[in-house]
Amino acid sequence: MLDRALMHVAEKASTFFEDVVVDYQNDYPVVFAKSAGDLVQMIREAHDIGFVEMSGNRVQLTIKGWDRIEKIKSGRIESDQTFVAMWFDPSLDAIWKDGFARALDSVGYNPVRIDEKQFNDKIDDQIISGIRCSGLVVADVTGHRQRVYFEGGFAMGLGVPVIWTCREDDIENAHFDTRQYNHIVWKDAEDLKTKLINRIEATIPARVRSPSR
Repeated sequence: MLDRALMHVAEKASTFFEDVVVDYQNDYPVVFAKSAGDLVQMIREAHDIGFVEMSGNRVQLTIKGWDRIEKIKSGRIESDQTFVAMWFDPSLDAIWKDGFARALDSVGYNPVRIDEKQFNDKIDDQIISGIRCSGLVVADVTGHRQRVYFEGGFAMGLGVPVIWTCREDDIENAHFDTRQYNHIVWKDAEDLKTKLINRIEATIPARVRSPSR
């Protein structure tokens, strides 16, 4: 859990020596802490170890902290699987098929949606396993299902890259915890496909992906 807190600070920082504001009251669910107090304690422990400097809610990663971030990232599995977290509503079936699936396939990723997998154990176990085995997670918050926010946050805690997306008529309802991230705002399946391909090619290292199919 301490690593998740460090990753959260790193995600907020735009430069190596930037001190960032940690909103304890609103950020604690992102790192799966039980309360704001627990997140404060995690940051304090990171300070005691030497991973961060802190003053109240302002936190800065040290060189030792950035070294830890690199170790977390280097331990991440490299996989061409993409876990797509989204609302399983019939109105989004075409978005899944013609938007997410086609975009991911075209840049060498194998798109996975948990409701299309065959399994015998609990779905929660399959979700956690699916995220752990993925090189990328796409979290579409259209419909604002709590499960999608959880899955995106869990992936971030593991150091798995997350691309946040949302239909344009629903973006104003996006949860505070994710608004700081650059969502792909889409109109329809074709718009989503184009924007998702562009984002992946611009931000995801090619070595993580298989050659384009």
